[in-house]
Amino acid sequence: MVHAASVGASALSPLFGGFIIKFFNFPTLFIVGSVLLFIAMIPLFLTKETYEKLTFSKEGLFRDIFQKNNSHYTLSFAGYAVESWIGFVIWLIFLFTVLFTIESVGVIVSLTTITTLLIFYFIGKATDKRDKRGLLKIGTFLYFFGWVGRMVVNNFVSIFFVDTYKSITRYFLYVPWSAYSYDLAAKANYFKFIVRREIIFNLTRTMIIPFL
Repeated sequence: MVHAASVGASALSPLFGGFIIKFFNFPTLFIVGSVLLFIAMIPLFLTKETYEKLTFSKEGLFRDIFQKNNSHYTLSFAGYAVESWIGFVIWLIFLFTVLFTIESVGVIVSLTTITTLLIFYFIGKATDKRDKRGLLKIGTFLYFFGWVGRMVVNNFVSIFFVDTYKSITRYFLYVPWSAYSYDLAAKANYFKFIVRREIIFNLTRTMIIPFL
């Protein structure tokens, strides 16, 4: 439910951001975003902190990333890091070159996200009841065609339908992928697993930046 609320907020933010840029300017958008970010942090100072004792050592952290028996995790996390950056950065630049206006980009991103919001809820329910690896395979297959479709779009209508399809299939892939990842983390030293995952994310993105 919390993540669904986050998705809902992210659905509206491109729309509002596009219109702020259209009727005002980028500095205004930056100020509004900064104020909202500051307001969002206030609850963090009002909640009670809880601490959990855990065992964590940096020893072998990088070695574990490149071990052969962990290669499938490493490749999966590295692939997500690259794909997400292409989707969040390169795709938006492409949308602007096709649609020509910031507000059009905001509208298309918001519409596709809102359309897939309800789908996200039902996929989450299915993930709780069914085999995550099976859903992961189905999601990977469907998601592949979303990227194929992005290669041929050239106007608002085609972008809307292809991006909606891709957003839906992204949740078919992302929800069971995330759930399965946390299942794996729970079976091991979960804190070390998460730290290792974040290292892979950021190391991969650092390496790919020159090519983007």
